[in-house]
Amino acid sequence: MEQIEQAVRLGRGEEAKEDVEEGGETEVAEVERPKLWLRPLALSVIERSTRPVHVDDVVAKLAGERLNVKAWIRTGGLRLAPITLIDGRIDNPVAARDFVEEVQERKTVTGVNVLGVLDYWATWILAGLVAVATFQRWRSRGSDEDNA
Repeated sequence: MEQIEQAVRLGRGEEAKEDVEEGGETEVAEVERPKLWLRPLALSVIERSTRPVHVDDVVAKLAGERLNVKAWIRTGGLRLAPITLIDGRIDNPVAARDFVEEVQERKTVTGVNVLGVLDYWATWILAGLVAVATFQRWRSRGSDEDNA
């Protein structure tokens, strides 16, 4: 992520940070400009990860002095992969607890959502593989009965 941020800074024309040597002389660090293909790729990654996320796709957990906040990336309306937004120690446990409670209150899903498992791409891929395997097994049993 640091490399992407550095590439964006260089793309905007910002100067490299200066390093001070022992002799008191200042030397500007030499930094290569990012390759032409890297700039659009970096901006695309940044835009995808910074677009608004619906509150239903945010999972906030507080365990002791650690706050963990993840957001799910959706593709085709289904959850594809989680992105960790915050994972670390907190200095204000009251505010963190209030934040977790506010996220839980704002979610539109109420009660236990049994069909929530169908909201993930992995579930549909697994179901498809099971269906294909079952069909193949059924077909091979049918051909075995015909041969007997």
